[in-house]
Amino acid sequence: MEPQVVKKKVRVHSLEPHDEELALVINYVKEVTVQHPDGQMEVQETPGSKGIVLGDLTPHDDPETVAAEIIQSSKLLHPSMIEDIGAIIVHLQERLLEEDSAGMEDYDRMAQMALHDQEQAEIADSIQAQQMAMLQQQIDSTLESLDSYIEMLYEDNVQEKVKGTYMILQLARNADNLETLIQDERLFSRLVGTLKESAKQSLDLSINIMYIFLCFSSFSEFHQMIVEHEVGSLTFKVLDYELKRFVAFQKELDSVKSADAETAKKEAKKTKLKIQLQDKLIHAALYFLLNLAEDISIEKKMRKKGIVGMMVQLIEKRSSEVALAALTFLKKLSIFKENKEEMKAAGIVEKSAKFFESSADALVLVTMRLFLNLSFDADMRQEMIQQNIVPKLVDALRKEPFRLVVLRLLYHLSTDDRCKSTFSYTEAPPMVYKLVVKSHETRLEKTLAALAVNLAMNQRCAERFLGESGLKPLMERLLRSRDPLLAKMIRNCASHDMASKEQFREYVPDLVTLLKGCEAEDNVDLLVEVLGTLGSLNMSSIPFAHLLVDYDLVSLLQRLLVPGFAEDDVVLEVVVFIGTCAQDPETAKVFASSSLVHALHDVMADKQDDDEIVLQIVFCYHYFIQHECTRDVLVGQTEAVSYLCELLYDRNEQISKLADQVLDVVVEMFPELGEQIKLRKFQVHNAEWLRACEEDGGEGAFEDAYDMPGHHDHEGGMSDFHWEDAANLGDGAMYWDDDDGQY
Repeated sequence: MEPQVVKKKVRVHSLEPHDEELALVINYVKEVTVQHPDGQMEVQETPGSKGIVLGDLTPHDDPETVAAEIIQSSKLLHPSMIEDIGAIIVHLQERLLEEDSAGMEDYDRMAQMALHDQEQAEIADSIQAQQMAMLQQQIDSTLESLDSYIEMLYEDNVQEKVKGTYMILQLARNADNLETLIQDERLFSRLVGTLKESAKQSLDLSINIMYIFLCFSSFSEFHQMIVEHEVGSLTFKVLDYELKRFVAFQKELDSVKSADAETAKKEAKKTKLKIQLQDKLIHAALYFLLNLAEDISIEKKMRKKGIVGMMVQLIEKRSSEVALAALTFLKKLSIFKENKEEMKAAGIVEKSAKFFESSADALVLVTMRLFLNLSFDADMRQEMIQQNIVPKLVDALRKEPFRLVVLRLLYHLSTDDRCKSTFSYTEAPPMVYKLVVKSHETRLEKTLAALAVNLAMNQRCAERFLGESGLKPLMERLLRSRDPLLAKMIRNCASHDMASKEQFREYVPDLVTLLKGCEAEDNVDLLVEVLGTLGSLNMSSIPFAHLLVDYDLVSLLQRLLVPGFAEDDVVLEVVVFIGTCAQDPETAKVFASSSLVHALHDVMADKQDDDEIVLQIVFCYHYFIQHECTRDVLVGQTEAVSYLCELLYDRNEQISKLADQVLDVVVEMFPELGEQIKLRKFQVHNAEWLRACEEDGGEGAFEDAYDMPGHHDHEGGMSDFHWEDAANLGDGAMYWDDDDGQY
């Protein structure tokens, strides 16, 4: 009985631009699941590739539109791949711009890609002239002739070796041939041996062999064979040698400047020809190593060999293709802390910032992705700000293929308080505002929303947000979408004291309506932000008293303050909102006629360990004391004064200071409580001195500490103690014994 095919699946392995043609290459693996007669299941994998020719592509086409059309026309591609395909389209468009001759043969096209002026075009002509004689005598390579191609590698003549490796390269470029090629035991060994023996003799030979290895490395199934033949270590040696040789090439260019003009031009052309060929070799070697680095254990070995320093070195004074490959490798390496620290020490930010000004979109995009990985480090973020990349990133927001990675990078930079002010002097606020208002999504994309929230924390950015088209478009979107992140952005704008804050007055009824809807829907995230926005509107022009009555907000606030009913974040915002409302005398009357003052006191007892809530409640007391109606309720019907006295020795300095200020007002308004409060303050402010007296002399000595003229009444009491004299007794830390009330 024959095995039965149960399932067929095609998995896309990678996407890449074609080396020669204007085409996108889809590398895939065909997985066939078969069931054997004994019931065993087996998955058979067959690598393959498919090319999509883009013959009509022009440098002016929109990459995203072209990418979308490609995805629609191919069943192998998924919409999630649009960003990667767009980057490849950009790369192909750059290739179009760099071509000087439409009829160039495939072997020397890669050299022509890096040429940008007439002198470099002449160098390309030299490459073509040197190779044309061999290429004209060639016939198409075939698998049947593989043995003869391998035999050429044993020849002493270097040109024969070049010809043999070129023919093998043509076979290797077809993914269907790789399985057959790998089965020839001589092939890999001979290629490795030839590279070791002749790498220094011929750049053409090294280039051919490295591109053959690159073809094999595109499929992880062949990585084991590559590792067994130590091709990775050999590639490192080749790169190290080429870097040293590049220094020699630079010296050659410097030395010919002293010769006569004709000789200098001729020698310079020869040296530049060598550099162009060298860049081809390095380009292939980098992508070969990048493919091998899919295995983390291999990547760690590369790090020990100094891959990070080598990549940083390669982004300087090299062609854009080499820089692109090196930056791509650095992007991958940068996800590990050890590599990131090494990059920081090597000055990667300063050395790669120049690529933001490149005309090659693919180079700009990979630089942005590298910086995104590095931006998790605070020092790196500061370096990026110093390199003035924010205006360049804001400019790049206009390009759709860049937008997502730019938003993420800008968000990371905006998390640093030192960087926020930098944004206010760029076009970031108006551009982010437009993206927020014109977004087609029901809720804002999280990265965009997070960036807007962070920028709104800076007053100048908030002013530019509200000064662009005003608050109206933001509020209309909020009321329509009920987006908590948009509400947080609006709340941050409301937190600043600025002229444009007056715009919020018109939308207070809408915010109150939204608030009640949040409570009904149990939308806690939005509830917190709307409460926070209302709590920030400390403007006398807002009739909070009428709002509290007309919208029955008092009962809502009382429910939210019931211990255990709402989350701490909600309770905090409720208290802040009450503090804002309590500044208005009319609102104080509404509070006094309700049980809200008592509810706050209960929250104080329940949340005594939450410093922020306690601080805001004391802030509410500060305003309650200033109005007679709430003052009578607070002092006469609650134990607020006792709590405030205990807060005098709170470890939080803000709480103790504010409590002290509130008690000063209480003393002024209620003289009968003055002596008790003054005594408690004295005990708190002089606790260390009092404790020292007690420890040195026992209880008697402790009592003697007060035995001063005028400090005791006739019966040994302290009723004649003068507060102004107490200030001379000393200062100390705060101390109080809760168990027995003694000091």
